[in-house]
Amino acid sequence: MTDARYASGPPPRNTIAPTATQRALPLEDLTQPDSRFVLHVPFKAPTLGAALGMAERLADFLDFIPDFDPRDTAVSHEDDQLNQHPVYCGNIIPSQGRCLYLYSHSDSCSVT
Repeated sequence: MTDARYASGPPPRNTIAPTATQRALPLEDLTQPDSRFVLHVPFKAPTLGAALGMAERLADFLDFIPDFDPRDTAVSHEDDQLNQHPVYCGNIIPSQGRCLYLYSHSDSCSVT
């Protein structure tokens, strides 16, 4: 379903207009280049394994976004958000970056 507000494309940066159910965002919040934020997107899954699989697919899908970091993807129960289960290993490999294998991998870490 296409949102009529974006029929001619997304809004220009720093001009996000809230809908009736959204709060207005201060523009200064959108102009902090070094800030990192976490997007919490609740969804239903029958098991933790299924939730991790869904998070992996979503992270892989969103990897085209330049500032998106899939290596920090984690899953938690809605009522226990401080107990996070990582999707990816994320170990730092000197001069290469972070490991992109799943958290429970048994091979040597790799960025490819």
